[in-house]
Amino acid sequence: MKKVEEAPALKTKFHEEVYPTSELHEMKGKYLAERVLRKWNEDFVDEDNGEVVSLERKELLFEKGTFLSSDVISQINFYLQSQDIHEVIVSNQQRFGFLSGGLTSVWQVVAKFNNKKFTYMLFASSLKLAFEIATDFLEQELPGGFQLNNL
Repeated sequence: MKKVEEAPALKTKFHEEVYPTSELHEMKGKYLAERVLRKWNEDFVDEDNGEVVSLERKELLFEKGTFLSSDVISQINFYLQSQDIHEVIVSNQQRFGFLSGGLTSVWQVVAKFNNKKFTYMLFASSLKLAFEIATDFLEQELPGGFQLNNL
């Protein structure tokens, strides 16, 4: 009988371990939880008035979600030793994506107060913002406790 391969269990933020470190042994087998940037300041002379202007410069070294293999850890060690970076933030889960802003949309909120349901419509660019707007409004409109049953 042929063994059926099971899909790996979905990893959630509830099981994610994220921490900053500069210790190489703590990085092994992990993933970068944030992009790694090398930062430095450059001074320029403003030709119009002769003033020295300092600008912060950045260079992307590694993307979020990069697997920390021995080769990548060696490169990180070089930047740590040269003090171009001071630590990296690692995770036990690989996450490439990032929220770059939400889609402004109409949200429907159903609130329960005194065993009655109230439905409200609102505009928000994210679920988090819709929750904050609804909570802010209902705290001012309803005396006592309320529940959000649907968002």
